[in-house]
Amino acid sequence: MIVGHSRGGEAVGHASLFNRLDQVKPDLVAPTVRLDGSAGLGPYHFSLKAVVAIAPTDGQYEPVTGPTKVPDNYIIIHGSRDGDVKNFPGYLTYDRSHAVDLGNPTAAPGGYKALVWIYRANHGFFNSVWDQESPKTPLLRPEQEQIARAYFGAIAQAELLGRAQFREILKDHRVAFNNSWLPAGSQIISQYQDPHRLFIQHFKEAGATLAVSAPVQGTVTATAPLTAAKISFNQGATARLFQDSNGAQLSWSAAGAYTIQLVAGKLSTAGFDFLALRIGQSTEAANPAGANQDMTMSVGDGVQTLEFPLSQYGLLPYPDTEAVDTDPKTIMQMIRIPFQDLRSRLNLNNVIQIQLRSNLTAAGIVYLNDVQITS
Repeated sequence: MIVGHSRGGEAVGHASLFNRLDQVKPDLVAPTVRLDGSAGLGPYHFSLKAVVAIAPTDGQYEPVTGPTKVPDNYIIIHGSRDGDVKNFPGYLTYDRSHAVDLGNPTAAPGGYKALVWIYRANHGFFNSVWDQESPKTPLLRPEQEQIARAYFGAIAQAELLGRAQFREILKDHRVAFNNSWLPAGSQIISQYQDPHRLFIQHFKEAGATLAVSAPVQGTVTATAPLTAAKISFNQGATARLFQDSNGAQLSWSAAGAYTIQLVAGKLSTAGFDFLALRIGQSTEAANPAGANQDMTMSVGDGVQTLEFPLSQYGLLPYPDTEAVDTDPKTIMQMIRIPFQDLRSRLNLNNVIQIQLRSNLTAAGIVYLNDVQITS
């Protein structure tokens, strides 16, 4: 397990990449250097089980092969009131790593990735040496250190000692709260991407049309007054959206629907355990300030339909408005709905419709990404 903080958080991602190489080209004009120790570098190929980036920078170094994609199990942790690495550039690395291969979209990546976004956490208090750098009121140092201990300890238990049950804290941060591992009153958004997944929508297709992602077949529609538009989530370092991803912006002023209609019998859920999606709200005026956003999700098999609020499985909190020198970031929550909760009412081998309805709040804007079935 390798862990780095700030520039070191970026460096561990590069180390993960270089650890798998037998040779490297330092720059465009330099000769290739073997990593077998003959030139003072290597041999590497250490058995890395986890790469943990704490409030990392991104792009301060770039290999000649382009921006680094971390090949190992990758976990990134960042605070909403970071006064040093203010704009969460690690989100770019997160999206690049273990991304879907458009040429072979069912191929599994080499590991999982997880993201932990901690409200009010600053840059320095993830270790016991650095001072408080944020002009905004952060978590107290003992609180932030407790969060760090809980996550680093769980990752080490899961990946170094083979106790896979501790990985549940990465899949759903409510596990940590339920076990009293985190300070009472702290607030977290989390994402987890399992290597065993099949995307229903990953939004990486060319063009502006909202589509179901191959090899899944179907159509996507929006029912007014809800509107849906495919947009780039990379709108600049100081903008609310700063990711290496595309997705959908869903906006409404009354009850409408975003509907994924699937071809009957073409979505095999065998071997998967969850229906999941990334979704989050912004500080735009349509969202009530300081309030959680919510939508109704329904899943249908052509005979029966089961519906429930997204908040049953995870909250969509209002962004932290005390961000430092940047728009408050929209960080999406991963909502994971267990198939065991659906199986008693639905034929999961014939899911033909997944719908998000805007009937729980008067108005809103949310951002949607990575609709999938997963483990």
